[in-house]
Amino acid sequence: GTAATLVDAARDGSFLLFDKVDVDDGVWLLPLKGGQPRNLGPQIRTALISPDASRILVYELAASPDGLMRPTIKILPANGGAAVTSLAVQDNAAPSVWGADSSSLTFLDTSDPFWNLSRIRLPNGKPERVTRFTEGRCTTFEWSPDGTRLAIARRIGDATNVWVTAADGSKPS
Repeated sequence: GTAATLVDAARDGSFLLFDKVDVDDGVWLLPLKGGQPRNLGPQIRTALISPDASRILVYELAASPDGLMRPTIKILPANGGAAVTSLAVQDNAAPSVWGADSSSLTFLDTSDPFWNLSRIRLPNGKPERVTRFTEGRCTTFEWSPDGTRLAIARRIGDATNVWVTAADGSKPS
């Protein structure tokens, strides 16, 4: 067999995503209740399963109008089929993660000096600011499982601390 690395696993245990270490053919989906592995696409380098396991966020390299290969976010149905949404990855967006409700993507906006969080509501939303910090820099974050809070690591000077906010970015503590 070919060596593989785990990319992500569905919370409901129905499938997982893996990458073949020695083969450059993208990310694969493996149903855990029987069935054959399915390649999500040869140009896919990163993939993330939605919390409700219905969709998969993938980063795919595609030719842009300027002729360069650029990452594109596609949202694929987990059960197969064509992408339901395709978004150009903004140069200022650090990697996107699913919102807890599986209906939005959240990312660190690196064009903001404090790297505040922004969200895009699917399928065709525009980026909207979530946090509004005015010092330090957000470095990473995680949604609570119920989607009511965000845990955000922020670096201020030499110290990094975790802040917790409401889902809309308010009430940081």
